[in-house]
Amino acid sequence: VLELRELVLRPGGLGGAALAQEDAQQNAHEWLRQMSTASQTLNYRGTFVYLHQGRLEAMRIIHRAAEGGEQERLVALTGEAREVIRDKERVTCILPKSKAVMVDRTLPRKPFPADLPRNLGDLADNYEFLVQGEDRVSGLPARGILIRPRATFRYGYRLWLDRDNGLLLK
Repeated sequence: VLELRELVLRPGGLGGAALAQEDAQQNAHEWLRQMSTASQTLNYRGTFVYLHQGRLEAMRIIHRAAEGGEQERLVALTGEAREVIRDKERVTCILPKSKAVMVDRTLPRKPFPADLPRNLGDLADNYEFLVQGEDRVSGLPARGILIRPRATFRYGYRLWLDRDNGLLLK
């Protein structure tokens, strides 16, 4: 369990706390905008884990941002062996157990992580955006971002972004 600490600079003078809060939110907004484009415009490889039907699944991802569009290769590391290769034109699914290969046209998809609203200020009534401390995630220096709900029944998020390029690490 990681313990997060808020980093809020408090300039002197009247209204300093309010200005610091505004600066912290603006800085968090910049980090989130950078995160939103990093996963589509950078070349990267890694492993991600997700919850599917009550089971943790692990996938290796290799992503390439090319002139003609994104290219991606996903390889299942748990469960039944499978591989997905995707580019701008088509998606290919390889299922070794059933000796099947399926090829189809690529459908428009939502970016991963999901595309954020253009104006994060529109969410200010429902969420507070804060820059958190720094840590290391997968051996890389990371910046923490907290998206804290203002209402009890909304979900909050803690994100860790690569400090150098904004790519979502955790």
